[in-house]
Amino acid sequence: MLDLNNWAMAAISLRGAFGYRPMVEMPTVGQMLLAFAAGAALTGGLFAFRVRSTPWRLARYIGWGVLLTGGIVFSFTMSVGERFGIDVVNGLGLLAEDEPEHVALLLAGRVSAMLALFCAGCLAAFMFAMALELRKYHTFLCIRLMRVRVINYLVTLAVAGSVFVLIVVLSVLWGFGRDLQERIRGSLAPVSIEAMDNDRVVEYDTLIEQIKERFPHEITECSPYVATFVFMRRELRNGWSEPLSVMVRGIDIGCEKKVGDIEQYLRHGKSPDFLLDGKQPPYPGVLLGYELSTRTGLRGFNDELITGVALKINPPGSDGRFTRDPVFCVVGEFKTGYLEVDQNFLYMPLKQAQDLAGYDYPEVSGISIGLADYRYAEKVKEGLVEMLPRNYSVKTWAEKRGMLLAALRIEQRVQAIILFTLVLLAGLFVFAVMLMAVKEKTRDIGILKAVGASVNGIMEIFLINGFIIGVVGAAIGGALGLLVVRYVNQIMGALESAFGLRIFPKDIYYLDKIPTHIDPVGVGMILCAAVAVSLLAALVPSLIAARLDPVEALRYE
Repeated sequence: MLDLNNWAMAAISLRGAFGYRPMVEMPTVGQMLLAFAAGAALTGGLFAFRVRSTPWRLARYIGWGVLLTGGIVFSFTMSVGERFGIDVVNGLGLLAEDEPEHVALLLAGRVSAMLALFCAGCLAAFMFAMALELRKYHTFLCIRLMRVRVINYLVTLAVAGSVFVLIVVLSVLWGFGRDLQERIRGSLAPVSIEAMDNDRVVEYDTLIEQIKERFPHEITECSPYVATFVFMRRELRNGWSEPLSVMVRGIDIGCEKKVGDIEQYLRHGKSPDFLLDGKQPPYPGVLLGYELSTRTGLRGFNDELITGVALKINPPGSDGRFTRDPVFCVVGEFKTGYLEVDQNFLYMPLKQAQDLAGYDYPEVSGISIGLADYRYAEKVKEGLVEMLPRNYSVKTWAEKRGMLLAALRIEQRVQAIILFTLVLLAGLFVFAVMLMAVKEKTRDIGILKAVGASVNGIMEIFLINGFIIGVVGAAIGGALGLLVVRYVNQIMGALESAFGLRIFPKDIYYLDKIPTHIDPVGVGMILCAAVAVSLLAALVPSLIAARLDPVEALRYE
């Protein structure tokens, strides 16, 4: 069976080369060439032999079209649906029954990319076969037919428009999904250990040492934390404000910055510590979320945070535990870009959080685990489940926000399916235009057949016409789509300035700009689908033209 763990290890250094689609999901160069060559060889072999029987010619074109369309649909479905991809590789018997899910995901990504390259090889071989026919009469007539009919330019624009809309909308959706996942991953540890039923993780120092010994290469650091709800009030000139319910997260800042991205989320050049301007504050320091500090009224001139303000923090049910209310000092703020965290979270030193929650020294709420690569999450989780007691729960960052991510994936799939109907509508437009051309050129087709034109030659006139419409339309739509995706924020800014519109409210979406991401495999599948649909749409009219009886075609002329 295939062992993808070694492939993943070898590709970690190239992990960010393809953005949201990690390098470990991409096939090797040899696999790419093999998939492309297989598609080209199959197409070349299929059209290398001359077939005189019309039914067999029809079967050849339909078989090739079904093969190409099926490859595109399977590749696209495996790309947007992880569960479908896993089912496919399991159904093909490419994995052993005991292989973990993350290995199946890696292989599904590879198979999806190789299917896309196989389809590209099929189209490339067909284009090469058409290029070899450039000096023959039917290619000349096809180009002439393409040039003199204005409606051919309109249908080409229809194909280009469908490709353009698909690339732009899906790139923005991919960008939103990627941006959301990065924000969630930045606010959560890749893997976390918690005690069930709101219990406590005890003897965490010993447990962390055992975890590091078990996973010396996969784990970078372990950070204990305490999480508890508290009531927070800020100091005013004439007393204290009304209490706010917030979530306190006590952390070891030295370990936490190696596990998560807290260091890059600190604002105004704040260093990752609980000091006030590099000095020890009068009370223990705390870091507030950006939206929480705004709710508390700690926003000063030019959006600057007002530091040094005293806060009273009490956990629910703490009456009698403290001789006086615990007081803390605001020393900084952070902004993860994830509204739930920025609006409700407050970071403080681990020791003070243990005191607030009533924990003893070796007790914490959980342990955050940092990984050398996020793709190790499932592997590490499975190992931790085996070694930890049953009263401990192990979850990955994706499982903690499973409902949100699942809703996002469903939305992306539905949008992709709805938008793909634009390509199908463009294909129907091509079909109608080709059928009109056959009806208009019935006399010319009869003359060609009367002077000895072959059935294959008549078919190729209209097939090449549909193929040119698909290729030119896909090229124009793809180029314009990629250009708009590249400069979408500049275009949005120009439209807002020119017309006074508010196209992208930043306060609603909690984003500074429209996020975009270009997926090479996804864009390639869109272009291949546009060409394939145009070619298949021209197939039936070409068969009708090839089967015309020259006597019937010229009877009334």
